[in-house]
Amino acid sequence: MKKRILSLLLIAVLLISSPLAIPVMAQDAAGNEDATGVQEPAEEPAAHNTDRATARPLSAGLEALRAQYKRGVGPEVNGKQLDYRYYSPVGKSDNHKYPLVVFFHGREQGAYEGRQIQANDFCVWTSAQMQARFRDGEGAFMLALRSPEEDLNYWGESTVAPAKAAIDDFIATFADNVDTRRIIILGWSIGARAAVKLLAAYPNRFSAGVLIGPYYDPTASEVRQIADIPLWIIAAKKDTYALYTTVRSIVRRIGTASSIADVSRFSTISGDVMTPTGSDTDNSNHKLFHIAAYDMFTLEGDDMYGMETTTFSGKPVTLTAPYGIIDWVSAMYSDYDGADSVKTCDCNCHSTGIRKFFWNIGVFFWRLFNIKDKRYCECGAKHW
Repeated sequence: MKKRILSLLLIAVLLISSPLAIPVMAQDAAGNEDATGVQEPAEEPAAHNTDRATARPLSAGLEALRAQYKRGVGPEVNGKQLDYRYYSPVGKSDNHKYPLVVFFHGREQGAYEGRQIQANDFCVWTSAQMQARFRDGEGAFMLALRSPEEDLNYWGESTVAPAKAAIDDFIATFADNVDTRRIIILGWSIGARAAVKLLAAYPNRFSAGVLIGPYYDPTASEVRQIADIPLWIIAAKKDTYALYTTVRSIVRRIGTASSIADVSRFSTISGDVMTPTGSDTDNSNHKLFHIAAYDMFTLEGDDMYGMETTTFSGKPVTLTAPYGIIDWVSAMYSDYDGADSVKTCDCNCHSTGIRKFFWNIGVFFWRLFNIKDKRYCECGAKHW
């Protein structure tokens, strides 16, 4: 009898410890109970998944959007190399071609690495809402170069060639996903100088340019060279740095020389420059990057109060969400075929004969006294 009881107890213990015992309720990834007790393996991503990367929403906040940027450094050119921050929309196994937006920051926004995305709101363009505004909701690369302000360099002539090299190197790195026919240049304040010089030196390379409160007056040669590139210029009548009369003159000069004046756009803010929350930016009314970063304040479906937009020929343009700058620039294509056609300016360094002779004399003294501001031409060519 005792042997039979011991045998039954042994059988019971074996049944309880066996994996064939009564199943225990398990939870799936969502926290739901699975009656079978068996968890299915996660679904493998498709072999040719072309979905772009998931961007964070605007509600995540500016710091979360800034955290989406990664660090990079361009190659050294003429003893200089520019570091940058970039955002990539590319997902796993993604073979889509995305536009590239290159941003040049304003003065005192490049004091140290990463400052160029901390000092303004252009990280907003990496948000899910803004990425969705690019043509067909495709998204775009964002590349924010930094001028080495620790060397007191505020997008001077010596940064033009290294900036071009950094852009080229970035494109080569993401060659499978950058649409080279849609490379867009943005420049705020003094950053507009770098933007204009690159647009003028390589007009076939860039599909569109956006000059935001440009603190730079292009030369006559630069005006001719950028006249047929689609441009969007933003100015404030109360701006105490980029004076409205100067910016309006720039628009008129370009519009007169342009064959696409009805394509390019000019936005004027007549009142104070505001943040999206409705507060004043500062007394200078120069921080127009707030307006451009939030796509001309079209998030709510209408124009910013006190803002007027026209073509370069003066025809009115109504901005209604989601049709702001982003939709406009992403619809512009260049004829770039992989080879740069550099246009030279009217500077004497490109001349011949007696003009070039006297130019060389000047270069001799500039080099002798190390006048660095004269080392580079307005088109980016190196004088010595």
